[in-house]
Order: sequence, then structure tokens, then C-alpha cells
Amino acid sequence: MMNTAQRLQYEENLGMRQLHASGKFYLNQDGSLGERKDSLLSINTNWVNELFKTGLIQSHDLSIRGGSEKTKYFASLNYYDQDGTLPSSAYKRIGLKLNLDHSLSKSFKIGMSNTLAQESRKDVLTGTNGGGMNTLNPVFGAYALLPYLKPYNEDGELIDFRSGLFRTPYFYYSMSAADEKRLKLVNTIFAEWQIVDFLKFKSTLGSDYYTRNSYNYLSPEWQKDIEGDKGYSARGFGDEQNITNTNLFTFRKS
Repeated sequence: MMNTAQRLQYEENLGMRQLHASGKFYLNQDGSLGERKDSLLSINTNWVNELFKTGLIQSHDLSIRGGSEKTKYFASLNYYDQDGTLPSSAYKRIGLKLNLDHSLSKSFKIGMSNTLAQESRKDVLTGTNGGGMNTLNPVFGAYALLPYLKPYNEDGELIDFRSGLFRTPYFYYSMSAADEKRLKLVNTIFAEWQIVDFLKFKSTLGSDYYTRNSYNYLSPEWQKDIEGDKGYSARGFGDEQNITNTNLFTFRKS
């Protein structure tokens, strides 16, 4: 990325800017005096630094295990929270797990395993084509915006402007939303029978349930006067459940 001095020199070399004989002013297309060069040089905005922020991560885990000679149990609770490096991006997850095994006799054992997890995600919309080198992608725009443009006015308020095909990255985050929540529940029960010393039978029944709820919003202002898009709002729902049964004989004899 070029700083302001490099960018102005680049524009002068290409003939995009013409200096007045004094070397202090740039000329407008009609030959009149335009912006002061030293005023532009006093601004040196790094738009990538302005856009990205420090992402914080926190993770917490709590578990307990115990039991008796015949019964064993294990329980855990975990929490994960990630604050993204882009505005409006974040991820959270909370999970609960419980395992229980019980021996009915020396040769017969039953047990279960339950896992519940909920997660929420806030993503960043980067244009209707899914991102990449899209002029509506705020990340791409941050690399293309001119360094002699100010992000704030004299009152410290964010300035919304358009530079060619690009607008200030903050604009897009205030005009869009991309949220998703998921819930996953996995349950397993089993019975195990040691028939003889060298032969064991285990039957397992498992259920895997998953649900999803998503919401995407894009304001008509997002690409106004650029692609003529009307914006959109969409909600998505999904549910899925799988049930499996496994029966396994294990033969071991040396």
C-alpha cells in the first residue's frame, strides 16, 4: 500500500495531477487552483488499520468425573467467545457433555453419551457476488481507498464518502447483517455383553439432530447508483436428524 506522498507522486508521474508553477497547489481541469499539496500530505490514512480491529478470544472449560466401582460418570461445560477482527464479526459457542456407564453385572454393561452444542455467528457481507475483488467488498475497498482521504470530520464523526467505485468501509457494515444460529444434539445409548472371555457383543443406538436459523440483510443503499441493486432480506431455516444403529461382535482369542 502506498502512503500519501507515494500516491501523489504516482499520480503526478501519470499526469493525473498537474502542479501549479509554485509547486504548492494542484490545478483543476479548468486551470484554476485546486487543493494545496501540503494539505494533502498532512493526511496519511491507513484504511486497513482503520477497518480492522484487535480480535479477542476467550475460552472456558469446566469438567467433573467420578463414580463407584459399578458406575462411572463424566460431565463437562465449555464456553468459547471470539470477537472478530472485522466490525460486526463474532463467533460464540457453548457446549455441554454428559457420559454415564453402569455395570449391571460382570458381563453386562450399559451406558449413554449426550452432547449439546449451540453456536452463533456474525459474519461480514462482502457484496452480492460473495466477495473477492468486488467493489462492494469493504476489505478490498480498504486496500484501494486513497490515503489522503480523511476517515473523520473535525467533530470526530465518521465521514461517509465515495472515492470512485469505493465507499468508506464503515458504510457497508451499517447497511448489512449476516447472522446465523445453530443447535446440535447428539445422543448415544449402548449395551455391551461379554458373552464369553473371547467374544463380546455391543449394540449402539445413536441420534444426531441439527437445526439452523439464519438471517441476511442488505440495504438498498449498499450499492445505490453503482449496480442498481434493490437490496434484500432473507431468512433461512433448516432441520436434520439422523438415527443409526450399530451391532458389533468382537472376537479375540490368541
